[in-house]
Amino acid sequence: MEDTNLTPTEGVEQPTESAVEETLDEKIFHVFLRRIGASKTTDEDEKLLCKDIYEDAKKKVINKAYPFGANEEEKEKATERYSDVIVTLADVIYSKNGATGESTHTENGVVRKYRKIDEILSEVTPYVLAF
Repeated sequence: MEDTNLTPTEGVEQPTESAVEETLDEKIFHVFLRRIGASKTTDEDEKLLCKDIYEDAKKKVINKAYPFGANEEEKEKATERYSDVIVTLADVIYSKNGATGESTHTENGVVRKYRKIDEILSEVTPYVLAF
C-alpha cells in the first residue's frame, strides 16, 4: 500500500526566499502606489508612469543627499533613510501631472496649491566631506 500521508509542503514547490521578500525599492514603490490609490491598477501605461515618477523622486532625493555623487551603498542608505521623503515627493509630482509649471490653480471656485519640490527636499540633509 502506498503512503498517502503527505505533509503540507511535500509535493508543493515552495517559493524561494528572494521571491517572497521584496527589495527596499519595491517596498517604497508599493507605498507610493497605495498612497495615490494605484496599487491595484492593471493599466500598464499608468504603472510605467508611476515607476518613472518614483525613480525621478528617488534620484532627486539621492542627488540632494549626495550632491557630489553617490556609490551604490550610499544610494541605498539615502533611499532607506529618506523613504518617506521619496514617497511624498513622488506623490506631489504625480499630483501635478498635467499641471506642470503651476504653483496654484483656480477653476470654478476650487483653488489648488501645490507644494514646492524644494520645500520637500529641505528635509534631506546633504552629506559633505570635510577637508
